[in-house]
Amino acid sequence: MALTQNEDERMLVNSVASFLDDCAPVSTFRAQRDRGVVEPCSELWSQMCELGLAGIGLPEAEGGSGAGPAAACLVAEQLGRVLAASPYASTVVCVDLLSRLDQETHRELIQGLVEGRARLAIAFEESARHAPESLSLTCVSEGSGLCLNGRKRMVAEGSPASHYVVVGRGEDGLLIVLLPKETAGLTAHRVDFIDSRDWVELE
Repeated sequence: MALTQNEDERMLVNSVASFLDDCAPVSTFRAQRDRGVVEPCSELWSQMCELGLAGIGLPEAEGGSGAGPAAACLVAEQLGRVLAASPYASTVVCVDLLSRLDQETHRELIQGLVEGRARLAIAFEESARHAPESLSLTCVSEGSGLCLNGRKRMVAEGSPASHYVVVGRGEDGLLIVLLPKETAGLTAHRVDFIDSRDWVELE
């Protein structure tokens, strides 16, 4: 694996850096933080989607930019540089996940994510520390569907999400469940942390 950037990657970094310096300078984050809440900017995210950043890891034949995971990491680095609040990380991960699971079934949702019409948030953590071996949320068969019982903590960028990707324990091991925000019995509570970002808990 090459550890130096090629010409295309340098062009990508310079382009994204210039875009973020103009549209999401670090002063934007500081102003939001001083007001007490740092929320993803819908206008910024729409612009990022128009630039193809939401689907940067998805092959062009599937509606993405086809730049690959290395390019996705370079974009993430630039977002971190200016502390931009966006659903970029969860979107890139979930687009890749959905395309691997069953692209035909999730084609409309994948396109919605790439175009910025849909947003996903990853619901994995259940405690203050990362402990995947201790997940306790259960997924039990009920009729033709599943009944989920438990709580998820520290769901990043959870307030504007249209769907949640929830990891829980099924009868035969871990399951990944896609839940629309309006699912009956699902509630989301805003949680305040020192970084002032948009975190929620799910029950």
